[in-house]
Amino acid sequence: MFLACPLCESNFQEKVIDNVVSGATRIKRWQWVNINGRAEKKEFEESVDEGIELLKSKVKYFLFHVYIKREQSKYFEQLKSEVTAEKVVIQVDLAETFGLKEQDEIQSAHWNTKTLSIFTAYVWSKSLGFSFTHPSNDVSHDKFVVNSAIEIILNELKTHVPNLKQIDFFSDGAASQFKQRFTFRNLIQIAHEYKIALSWNFFATSHGKGVVDGLGGTVKRLVWSAALADDNCKSAKDFVTLAQQKTKKIIITEITKNAIDNSKLKLENIFKVAKSVPETLKTHSVKVIDNKTLDCRYYSLISTKKIIKYD
Repeated sequence: MFLACPLCESNFQEKVIDNVVSGATRIKRWQWVNINGRAEKKEFEESVDEGIELLKSKVKYFLFHVYIKREQSKYFEQLKSEVTAEKVVIQVDLAETFGLKEQDEIQSAHWNTKTLSIFTAYVWSKSLGFSFTHPSNDVSHDKFVVNSAIEIILNELKTHVPNLKQIDFFSDGAASQFKQRFTFRNLIQIAHEYKIALSWNFFATSHGKGVVDGLGGTVKRLVWSAALADDNCKSAKDFVTLAQQKTKKIIITEITKNAIDNSKLKLENIFKVAKSVPETLKTHSVKVIDNKTLDCRYYSLISTKKIIKYD
């Protein structure tokens, strides 16, 4: 993974570089690049040797990515097979926004569509699985919205899993929502408040798809089908009402402005002094040790760890 293995450290040299016939030959290739904030496919022309040097510079990151993807997926499946009456696994996601559109809307309404954010979660427990969908009029997708959604889920689980003592969260690595110093710091608060053992694990970049994406898509489709039948959906409250009429299998609750404001009041001062965690982007496992300490790792089962202490 880190190109430190003596058995394969020379693989690139032996299998790629040593097999080059004509390094000076000119080649053309296409690559996705970021231009003014937009992804565009751009053509490049260079020699074979230059192309190989570029490829070599990307191999280390690629190997790390593939290894993390495999290890985190394996750990996720392992934890799901080990759930008990006291230990659950929760996968969460903040879905793309949902446009509040209406049947037969006028043309100008198309350019002024209001949107909702939707937080989805699925819980694996010993006896049952629980599906959660939480829409909100707040589309910031920030740390306070995330905290409010988690509190709704944990309060609901108190009823369904009364002996709950341990939660292992899984999510994608979106920095604006989950993989950031504020979420890391908040794990300590949640563990202390609910008196549970808590960890948060991240899938490799672009490999976080799962049942939660299906939940978001299902509920959006149900509400949109109601809108096509001329039912009005103008807010998160309307979204909840329409969705609940369509399905009883998903726990659907609005993340209200009041809940988000309460999260801000409770956490704002804590977040102001939340310290940065070194190598946050490479971190894929965060575990609460006590009310001042986090255990951070490159992936969940690696023995090497960083201990983060808070005042």
